[in-house]
Amino acid sequence: MTEQVELKACPFCGAAAKKARAPGGKAAIGCANRCCHVTALVVAGNEYEAARLWNRRAPGGRTELAEALRGLMLRGVITDADVERLEREGVRHACV
Repeated sequence: MTEQVELKACPFCGAAAKKARAPGGKAAIGCANRCCHVTALVVAGNEYEAARLWNRRAPGGRTELAEALRGLMLRGVITDADVERLEREGVRHACV
């Protein structure tokens, strides 16, 4: 029996995670929010390993979120006003 692992939400937008199959029969887990501007996806040989990788979070997540937002601003995907709104309202499962 394969151990079931509860998936954490997307570290960037807070949406639920979505399981899928990758080429070669590998397991893939990514963000279910089609509006998430960060391509968060992990691929592994099996579902357990993919879940373990998806759920891994680096220390200082707020700093990494700030860096991701900065990258989106530099590419023109979001504006200063978007970042201010996110800081004020918090990151939610929604399009930015």
